[in-house]
Amino acid sequence: LKFINDTSNKILPNKTKKALKLYFSITNKIYKKNYWRFFLKKILNKIKQKKSNVLVIGLGYVGLPLLKTIVDSGFNGFGLDINKDLVKTLKNKNKRIALFNSYKDINFDLIDIIIIALPTPLKKINLPDLSYIEKCRDQIFKYIKKPTLIILESTSYPGTTRELFVKKLKKNILLGRDIFIGYSPER
Repeated sequence: LKFINDTSNKILPNKTKKALKLYFSITNKIYKKNYWRFFLKKILNKIKQKKSNVLVIGLGYVGLPLLKTIVDSGFNGFGLDINKDLVKTLKNKNKRIALFNSYKDINFDLIDIIIIALPTPLKKINLPDLSYIEKCRDQIFKYIKKPTLIILESTSYPGTTRELFVKKLKKNILLGRDIFIGYSPER
C-alpha cells in the first residue's frame, strides 16, 4: 500500500487511491490467505511500470475523458461502448485507442483493470436505474479472467457495489482471490 501513497496524482486520482487502500485493508481482514498480496504487488508493479491494460466500459461524458487520460498517462487503454454509431465515430477521431462495441470482441485475458463508467439515470421514484451496470456485470462475469480489478465509477447509492457485484459473484469466482472490486464515483 506504500506505492498507493507515494504515487503521483497523474497515475491514479486520489479517490481511486483511497478506494483501493480501503478495499485492500478490508480484504486483508476478510481473507487470511496471502494470494491478494501477490495480486496487489503484481498489479501495482504493472501500474508503476505503466504496463497495465485498462478497459473502460461506457464512453460517455465520464468514460471517454477517463480513457483518454489513461492512455495519455502511458497505459494501455481500451474502450467499450455498446452504441455502435458512437464507437464508429470515436474510432475515426481516436486512432491510437482500441475501441470496441461488443464484449465478445475483447480478449479479457489481457485486461488487468476494468473501470465501469455507465450511466445511472434517475427513475421516477428518484432511485438510480442500475440496469446498465447489471447487464455489464453479467457480461464481465462471463468473460473475466482471474485476477482482475473492477472499479465501479458510476454514481449510485451506498452499498451498490456490494449488492451488484460482491453478492452476485459466481461460485467459482472468489472476491479477494480471483477478482478485486473498488468504488470510485465520478461525482
